[in-house]
Amino acid sequence: MILGGTSFLVVLSIFLGAKNVVNSDPYEYFTDGLEIKKTQVFLEKAIGGTMGPEIFIQTGQKGGVKDPAFLKKVADLQDWLEEFSFVNKTISIVNIIKELNQTFNGGKREYYKLPTNQKAIAELLFLYNMSIPQGMGLTDRVNLDESGMRVSVLWNLNDSITSLKYMRMIEKKGKDLGLDLYNTGRMPLYKEMNAHVVDTFITSILTAIILVSLLMWLIFQSKSMALLSMLPNLIPLCFGAGILFLLGKDIDMGNAIVASISLGIAVDDTIHFLANFKKYKLKGLGHTDAIKKVLFKTGPALVLTTVILIFSFGCFMLASFIPNIYFGILTACTLATALIVDLVFLPALLLKER
Repeated sequence: MILGGTSFLVVLSIFLGAKNVVNSDPYEYFTDGLEIKKTQVFLEKAIGGTMGPEIFIQTGQKGGVKDPAFLKKVADLQDWLEEFSFVNKTISIVNIIKELNQTFNGGKREYYKLPTNQKAIAELLFLYNMSIPQGMGLTDRVNLDESGMRVSVLWNLNDSITSLKYMRMIEKKGKDLGLDLYNTGRMPLYKEMNAHVVDTFITSILTAIILVSLLMWLIFQSKSMALLSMLPNLIPLCFGAGILFLLGKDIDMGNAIVASISLGIAVDDTIHFLANFKKYKLKGLGHTDAIKKVLFKTGPALVLTTVILIFSFGCFMLASFIPNIYFGILTACTLATALIVDLVFLPALLLKER
């Protein structure tokens, strides 16, 4: 019954855990009472999105940003972006040129457009550079040889899945318009980094499982014992993935580390249990008597250390930083599960294998 019930729960946890997605929203990392969260909420309500990707567009030739045909394509890209409800505004030299053209034509609305010849565009940009303080020219908008420019997009998308989705759409739209562009800036770097960090943690977990299995085989000089020892350590990780889904949280850099920490602590209890079990077996005790001995001699120590760890990691639940809160919850739940598995599932497994 123990083995069957545990197997059912593991399969259920894997099914739920497989529904987890890698996603992060930095503004959801803080509780509502913190100033940074209140400030962000106020800014989004008052003026809309304040962050977004920087789009760098290359022309492939020196002075190419003054080409009217090129600027027309950039203007089309900006108009397309501003049709989305979540986009606050887009900023580039296209806006500057349009405003200057309108100003030099008596402020008439119909002149808020790009000039049709390169000479007029060059003159407007030259006058703009001459009219502002030294060091505040267009070098933050175009590169030194004027072969490329950037477009700033301000939107209110904060989660990585949605942000990356629309950044891919921007790249596709740019390709359709014949523009050589890519997304850059802090936002794309962070959003891409989250997935890479989670992938790295998954790789580290798989590596750790293999190395621990090899060490178990060397310690116990038995392949079957090494495999048996890994099951109680992997089951809590499966349960943790299921709990994460039930909590409604996505996988991010904050909770991805839980698996690494939990595996390192859980395997310690398993080694204690199996090492003592082997010791009593060498003294001539049968499977049942050896397990009883371990449960009465080693069990209290395992319970005490795990309870201390649960309360210690549980202190993270008092934090204001959301990833720390869920780190504490998940680690405490996983360690509690690991203890139950070691004291209930592992003995049943050993009795089955005798």
